[in-house]
This record gives sequence, structure tokens and C-alpha cells, in this order.
Amino acid sequence: MVSWAQSWTDVQGMRRNHVGVELGGVMQLYGMSFERMTLGNMYHKLNVRLGTSYMPFEDYWESGDKALFVSLGLNYLWGEVHHLEVGINARTGFYFQEPENDSSEILRALSPSIGYRFEDFTKRSPYISVSFSPLYHYDHDALSWEFKPWGRLGIGYSF
Repeated sequence: MVSWAQSWTDVQGMRRNHVGVELGGVMQLYGMSFERMTLGNMYHKLNVRLGTSYMPFEDYWESGDKALFVSLGLNYLWGEVHHLEVGINARTGFYFQEPENDSSEILRALSPSIGYRFEDFTKRSPYISVSFSPLYHYDHDALSWEFKPWGRLGIGYSF
């Protein structure tokens, strides 16, 4: 009797690093991210994501206000090239106002996600992902957590 098995940690020959940009998602507007496959095989992958975004809000908030966001996420992908992508991302943001206002806020959010990702992990290649990524964030004006339906579009490259 012959049996073939693929270990959960069999990542040999697969591209483990991914860089990308995204619209929406936990960053709300746009961001850049780096992902690293920590566990995986041809059909199951577990990635850790680290992202960042900087936004000057001259036209959105008061002139001169800025925000810096940092995110950390974990996503599971199921499939060979066409993947179901399920994940959770957490974001911390630092909102800075003009120096004369002398104030800043910490902006926090959680964003679960479920969507589709096209990527060939066996070679250097581009990827694209589309997901439903609702935001659960703290509203400082209302002093409560708020839910917002949200989406995410990501494009990038694996190496």
C-alpha cells in the first residue's frame, strides 16, 4: 500500500513573501502591506500580514491634520491558485492635528475578512484579492465602538 501525504508545514518550493497595496480594508482608504507565509502546503496557507498607511487629510479634516496607521493581520487561504481567503486584521492609528491644537488621538479598528484571492504560490507572480472586510472601530466622538460594512481590493507580487 502506498500513501501520499502533504504536511501542513511543507512550504518547500513555494513563494513565502508577498508585498502589495490595498484599497479599503482595515486601513479604510489605502495602504501597503508585507505578508509572510508561516505555515502551508499547496492547498492550505497561513499568512501573517504587517501593513502601514500615511494619510494627510488637508481636504478631509482640518488643514494640516495627518494620520499614520499600522496593522497586523492573520489570514488563512484555502485552494491551489484560486483561494478562499479568511482573516482578521487589527489596526492602530495615530491622528495628529496641527501643532497649535496640540492634540492627537489613537484610532483603533478590527476587521474580519472573507473573500477571493488569485495567486500562484509556486512561482514569482502577481496576485489580486477582493474581500468583504467590515470595520469595527472606536468612534471618539460617540465614545463607543461602531460597525461599518467595508470592502477591500488588494494587488501585489509574491517572491
